[in-house]
This record gives sequence, structure tokens and C-alpha cells, in this order.
Amino acid sequence: MNYNHNHQPQKGSRIALTLTACLLIVCAIIYMKRSTTEEKARTFSGETSTASQPIAIPDTSIGSDVLSTTPDTIIPSTLSDTLLGKDKREPFEAGYEDGYAAGCDDGATGNDHAMYDESNNFRKESEQADYVSGYREGYAKGVEDGKEGRQFNI
Repeated sequence: MNYNHNHQPQKGSRIALTLTACLLIVCAIIYMKRSTTEEKARTFSGETSTASQPIAIPDTSIGSDVLSTTPDTIIPSTLSDTLLGKDKREPFEAGYEDGYAAGCDDGATGNDHAMYDESNNFRKESEQADYVSGYREGYAKGVEDGKEGRQFNI
């Protein structure tokens, strides 16, 4: 028994099969090209498909008597002592950190007091005063560091 004998199909049938496959592919490409060209010609000649037909636009106008009036001024509100409303930091530390961040931004951009905001959510007057004191100190240091490009000691 000869195991080294490899059976190979005839060369002629292999070439014919390859040519037939190529011819089918070329025919398919030509058919697809012509079908899309005909569809475009129909669309340009006035016939429209459902995809290009206009759709109805709903009327969303609302009468002025239905709209609520919005105030022109901003009314500040104090958050309750929830997880989001109560600052867990010490008042002076919170003010210093917030002031330093705002000062770094203003110092880097050269806009004096653009981000300056001493408002806080602390309830007691002594805590609010500590926050403002820390904010002013942190802001001054932040502006200095921002002008020198040392934001957050980087």
C-alpha cells in the first residue's frame, strides 16, 4: 500500500471552478450596481420611497397661560442636614480648601476674584465665620500659587 500517493483533482477542473466562481462574483457586483443606480434614478425623477417622504410634525406650541412664569432673580436655598447638605469637614478647613481651589483657578487665569465665593452651608454663625476666615486665607494662598503655576503643589 502506498501512503505517499496524494490524490489531487485534475488541474483543468480546478481552473474551471475558479473561473466560474469569479464570473459569478463579477455578475453579482454588476447586478447590485445596476439595481442601486435604477433606484437612485427613480428617486430623482420624482418617485419617492417611504424613507424620503415628509413626516408630520407635531404642534408643540403651548399657550402663555399654560407656561409657568420663572422669576428673574435667583433665590438661594439652604440644603438640609443630609448627606449632601452638611459638610463633614471642619469649617476653617472646608473654607481653606474651597478658597485655595478658587484662588488657584483665578491666579492661573489672571482673573482677580472671578471664582471668589464665601457662601457656605454651615448653620452656626461661629462656623460660618470660621469658614469665611479659612476661605480668605486659602484664597490668598491659592492665587499666589496659581500665578506661579504651582496649583495644588504640583
